[in-house]
Amino acid sequence: MERVFIGRCEEYDVTEMARVMREGMRALGIEKISGKVTIKPNVVMAHNKVADSCFTRAEFLQALISIVGTDVIIMERSGIGMPTRRAFRRAGYSELNNVQLYPTEENRKINVELAKGRVLKSVEVSPPLLEHDTLIYTPKLKSNVLAQGMTGAVKLNIGLMDSTQRIWHHHRDNDIKLADLLEIGYPDLIVTDGIVAGIGGNQMTENSLSLGVIIMARNPLAHDVVQAEILGLNPEKIDHLRLAHERGYGPLSMGEIEVVGDANMAELKARAAQHPNGFIRVDRLPCNLRILTGEPYCHAGCQGIFLDWLYMIKDRNPKRFENLPHFPVVIGKYEGDVPGNRAIYIGDCTEVKGKAPFFRWRIRGCPPTHRDIILQMLIFGWIKAPLFRIDLIIDSYFWGPLYTIRRVVKKALGML
Repeated sequence: MERVFIGRCEEYDVTEMARVMREGMRALGIEKISGKVTIKPNVVMAHNKVADSCFTRAEFLQALISIVGTDVIIMERSGIGMPTRRAFRRAGYSELNNVQLYPTEENRKINVELAKGRVLKSVEVSPPLLEHDTLIYTPKLKSNVLAQGMTGAVKLNIGLMDSTQRIWHHHRDNDIKLADLLEIGYPDLIVTDGIVAGIGGNQMTENSLSLGVIIMARNPLAHDVVQAEILGLNPEKIDHLRLAHERGYGPLSMGEIEVVGDANMAELKARAAQHPNGFIRVDRLPCNLRILTGEPYCHAGCQGIFLDWLYMIKDRNPKRFENLPHFPVVIGKYEGDVPGNRAIYIGDCTEVKGKAPFFRWRIRGCPPTHRDIILQMLIFGWIKAPLFRIDLIIDSYFWGPLYTIRRVVKKALGML
């Protein structure tokens, strides 16, 4: 049986977290970690005002670094167009000791063929993913409507890729893509920040819930099955977990997993149950916008990303959410008439088989990026999302191009 450790830890105290992590390592049969260590956290975004519960905390990583040695690289690719270096800074990683920060988009890549890939036949990854003695994943325990309810160790692999590959097939094939990535992204150890979880809304802006635990495992699928149990989800209905199980990567039921540690599973499930994970169809979220959706329905694609955008507003500006304007938003191949004199179409494949308004604006992409939806819903829908902030605009549109230019120059000079 695979073993998963859940240790109680109520505060982000570095000494206490390190103690619990050592206990977890012993429970998993790991006496010592040495040599070159690559750590892959979850830093899809970080911001102390609007995205404070979505990333692996710096103090959590400092506790881990203190027990694994000094030859440590933290490797990540942030999301929504934010440069990873800025996300590291906002997450407090710049203050970490004895560590090298490695924003993957700024550095060289190695193309790796995937023998078992069904969607991904090859993938470009950063050297630290391959050149290490120990690979450690440190997810943030949180819900995610783009992944059928949760982000865990398997879903963390999406951050191995740069923006182009990351968004490619990020629709009904996304779960297959995540299973493909386990061939190259299979950690030796998972140490999850569940001290404060993010539950119930947008994957970046959702509100926090104190769970007070650290979850550790050596098998990413066993880890995710336990996390699904805590969040009240059925792992058999989470497609990327089911597909990973079918490929032989690990168990899919609690009956095949031994849970150890001093945390109480029933108590954790009861706490999490107070906050629904938010995974519903986008047209079932009550709001003023008239959301018309057809096939294909993509929980990781256009429908899911638009639901994520709606939650972004609901999480951080409930008053604005309650006063959203009344006009139709069409997603997928919708059969029927679209009322009103204007509508917004989401995604490349959206079409209407019926009467449609004269004024139609399409937010393109398969799926569109979060950044495109935020910007274009402001311009053409007159709806401002909480992530539309001057500091984040500077991060994306000033620092982002600056880092890109620097990478191009370094590559031209043979420094990558």
